[in-house]
Amino acid sequence: MISHMGKKIICVKDLPSNMIEEAIFILKSDILESTNSKLESKVKDIILNEAEDIVMEYEKRIQIENNIENEKYKNKLKNIKREAIYLAGLFAVACIAISIII
Repeated sequence: MISHMGKKIICVKDLPSNMIEEAIFILKSDILESTNSKLESKVKDIILNEAEDIVMEYEKRIQIENNIENEKYKNKLKNIKREAIYLAGLFAVACIAISIII
């Protein structure tokens, strides 16, 4: 089913991003309804700048989320190492205690 065939889109390519190749935005229907060519050109520039800002903010948010996940993973790994060292020490003490008793 096709709906809203009259929508206008903007495709942003060649972004200065390592993660995003291109982005497609669907514009609101009342945008670009001007008959003045100078005004329409300025509106197009504003839309393009806003689209690029949205993509950059999205990329920053993803990087922040990845950093948070990496920190959680590192903390979890530290806790596992700490528990392993504790258990190894407890096992060594138990072995010494058993060898003394026997």
